[in-house]
Amino acid sequence: MSEIVLMSDPRVAAIPVAECGERLVDVRRGGSLLVATRKQDPAGAFAYLRKGVLEQLLRAQAMLPRGLRLLYVEVCSARPGR
Repeated sequence: MSEIVLMSDPRVAAIPVAECGERLVDVRRGGSLLVATRKQDPAGAFAYLRKGVLEQLLRAQAMLPRGLRLLYVEVCSARPGR
């Protein structure tokens, strides 16, 4: 079985980010994904993903057994120098 790597893992944070110009979309729109709001910021920026990422999550969710859904949780982690 493959190792599970969490988004909060330092290896994920170490991946350089390159702007691709893809539109950001609000994961809360449409109600397709469950969204945890306990870590939300006042501006609601926590709920925005690249359109392609949201599409991939929705495809993954569609393959889950009946009655199961994904839960989108934003985990804020401090990075040195930010």
